[in-house]
Amino acid sequence: MIRVILGTCLAAAAAVATPANAANLIVAGDATIAARMAQGVAGNITFARNILGSGDRVSIFRFSVVNTFPNPPLGDQLATVYNGFTGVTATTFTTPITSSVLQDADLLVVLGRSNAFTTAEIGLVRNFLVGGGRVLLAGESSNIGFTANANLNGLLAGIGSSIRLNQVTEGIGDQFATDGEILANPLTAGITSFGYGRTTTVSGGTTLFLNDSGNPFVAVDAVVPEPGTWALMIAGFGLAGAAIRRRRPAIAFA
Repeated sequence: MIRVILGTCLAAAAAVATPANAANLIVAGDATIAARMAQGVAGNITFARNILGSGDRVSIFRFSVVNTFPNPPLGDQLATVYNGFTGVTATTFTTPITSSVLQDADLLVVLGRSNAFTTAEIGLVRNFLVGGGRVLLAGESSNIGFTANANLNGLLAGIGSSIRLNQVTEGIGDQFATDGEILANPLTAGITSFGYGRTTTVSGGTTLFLNDSGNPFVAVDAVVPEPGTWALMIAGFGLAGAAIRRRRPAIAFA
């Protein structure tokens, strides 16, 4: 009986630690992957579809650190890509991340941002992931993206992700990941060539793509644990301990 109680407590804690809808946090070291989506590169289009999963609503931060040259802005271009998928609706925003921005969204996209994320925004993104939402964050090469990368790293630390943008820039011009540079994962299914450009490397998480130097530049965190996980585990052990104490046999003294 005691084993059953302990097993039940551990199972409940594990269920909380791994939500039924495992959250996906995708981090790229190059916003150019979105530009390649807009340009119709087949592998990048497939990736856009894969990271949305079964969802049909996308919310995209409109401006990015590379808005000095794309016209229209890269966020608008990516919205056009998603709106081209049957049954999918993509909208853009320029405000801070709010509950209304995330309402009904299945995928949140932020292609770099010049200002730091607030505590409130970090909490909203963490809760969005824990609730089963997906997030794509894209940094940039250090020559134009140093500040944006630092801001994204602050967000990543705040939501409990192991992924970081390294501020180490590699490559130049148009690049394509192929063959062994594309790692097996449901998010890379169906992709034989993936376009990108000058990129910042990433560390942590599960690698999806390697650059031409063999270093990760796109990675995913499969699950972001809920903050209350440890509290529930401790409570569960407490209940189990109480049950054990109740079952101790009484000792009669002559």
